[in-house]
Amino acid sequence: MQAKLLKLIVTLLAVASLTGCLSQKLVPTTPETMVISTADSQENFHQMLVLAAKYRKYEILSDNGSTKMTIKYSRLASKGTEMSSITYDVVNSKDSYTMSYVDSENFEYKDGKINGKYAWYINNLYGVLKKMYEDPEYLARVKIIVAHPNIHH
Repeated sequence: MQAKLLKLIVTLLAVASLTGCLSQKLVPTTPETMVISTADSQENFHQMLVLAAKYRKYEILSDNGSTKMTIKYSRLASKGTEMSSITYDVVNSKDSYTMSYVDSENFEYKDGKINGKYAWYINNLYGVLKKMYEDPEYLARVKIIVAHPNIHH
């Protein structure tokens, strides 16, 4: 009986989550610094950041070529009827970068806090960049996909 009740509760929570009945936790829009162990120059590291951003379908709004870029990620909002987007400034040294909130649209921003996906996007980009440095085959695949955006991955 308890197993059936637990299964019912899990199912109801899943349905509520998928239909948007449960709102995302709001998190502070504090800058996030990520460190990558690399022997690259600052410019090469920056180019790897640009490549990772393009691979994850960020729009590069501005890029100084070596230390700073502004990127924007757009998607359908959770209700599926309107677009939402989030924009970050990305400033890098030779082995770290900081992503800072710039702006968002339809992303539940209020009083310096934002939808929990804010941090998820930062961590996702970090995961891609880290794997690019750790796995040469993955890096080669990323380069091919970015060079040929009509290839599905």
